[in-house]
Amino acid sequence: MPFVSPDRQPADMHTTSGAMLTCATCGHEEPEGSRFCGSCGAPFVPLEPEVPPRLDLPEAPRLTRPPPARPEGKRRLRWVAAGAAVGLLVAGGVVAGVLMLTGGDDGAEVTPTEPFPTAPSESTPSVSSPTLVDTFHPYFVELVGYQGALSARIRWLAADQESFVALRQAAAALGASVADAQDFLGRFAPVDSTEANTVSLSDSAMVAHLAYIDAISRFPRRPRFFTKVQAKAAIARAEQVQIAYSMLAAAEPAMSGMSLSSSDHARLLELVPSAKPPLLTATRRVVDLVPLLVGIRPDDPLGEGRCFGPYSGASLRVSGAVYRSGFIQCGDDAEGDPSRASGVYRFSGLRLPAGSKLVRITGRAAIDEFSSASQRGSSVTWAVFYDGAPICSAAVTWSGSRPSPGKLDCRFPSAVATSGGFDVGRLRIQQNASLASAGTFWAGLFRPKLVVEVPR
Repeated sequence: MPFVSPDRQPADMHTTSGAMLTCATCGHEEPEGSRFCGSCGAPFVPLEPEVPPRLDLPEAPRLTRPPPARPEGKRRLRWVAAGAAVGLLVAGGVVAGVLMLTGGDDGAEVTPTEPFPTAPSESTPSVSSPTLVDTFHPYFVELVGYQGALSARIRWLAADQESFVALRQAAAALGASVADAQDFLGRFAPVDSTEANTVSLSDSAMVAHLAYIDAISRFPRRPRFFTKVQAKAAIARAEQVQIAYSMLAAAEPAMSGMSLSSSDHARLLELVPSAKPPLLTATRRVVDLVPLLVGIRPDDPLGEGRCFGPYSGASLRVSGAVYRSGFIQCGDDAEGDPSRASGVYRFSGLRLPAGSKLVRITGRAAIDEFSSASQRGSSVTWAVFYDGAPICSAAVTWSGSRPSPGKLDCRFPSAVATSGGFDVGRLRIQQNASLASAGTFWAGLFRPKLVVEVPR
């Protein structure tokens, strides 16, 4: 086999040209063409044509001793391992390269080799998919916070409008937080039966929570309208919420911490206004005063006024209409004493049982239009008394023609109490006339009535 000399001219391997070969093992020189070193016996490797080295592979080391003997018929294999260490990547991994080269006079064959053991190094930890606890827990923490604010409102709730309005606002804020949590649960896809159970328990807690919030939202703004039914509904639903969250915490301990104090909610009953004592069932009775007038004849004693009710020949003219019943009046004709138009109406014949109450006295106060025109400008005042206490009054002035009657409408004030039931004998109506002349003059009440409540 020809070798290539340093000046790249072919020469026979057995012919010496004076050039020397240096042993790569011991450094001994031999004439060109020598196959083995005369000093150490190492073989000289024939020179190969220059080939540009591959940029991606390290240069293989040169053989310094013959390969071990191989069985007949088998190719001789030589393992040459070269490792190229690649620097740490951004992700922190390590890449190991193992290259196998073969050599020999009769060819080479690439054969798998054992991989180099990977050197331990710091690497990026694996990231698992988010779990229900990871993603739902922030919602849960927010719910606990809003419920804590609402519970504090209940704990210090006062019987005033501002406190009740603030409580309703806290319930609305909690409701918005529950709605957000429900929206998340509706979009979460459980990966196993455990998460599916947690989702189910969480959803049940949300439903109970919304029912509780609805009960709080129904509280009135004004505490005087707060009822025992509303308080009991809130207490019952608070207990249901606590049970639902206790079941959730038992299945998933990370979802613990929701607390609705039973004692805080129980005090809601203390804020319910005291019930007023039930009113006795009573019936209203309308009583006509005309038949009860004392002295219904025109011969009442002098000094007490000539006050009378209807009798044969007596009448009262009001707004052009003449009435012969349903009135009481005082007065006299021109031959008499017009000053007798002033007097006191007294009544008798009606006594109602204990618990009866005078509610109202009504009637029309009028000047009889049969009065003389010379009395134009005269005025009359009617004042109502019960047990000597004034209740109300009305006044009319005579115009000389058809004056509009005044309205007498007395409502019995609560300050005037009746003891032992209502007695019409304790009722007085005082009529005072201020006259302009000595002419004929009459005045009175048309259709005077009482309204009395009588217990059954």
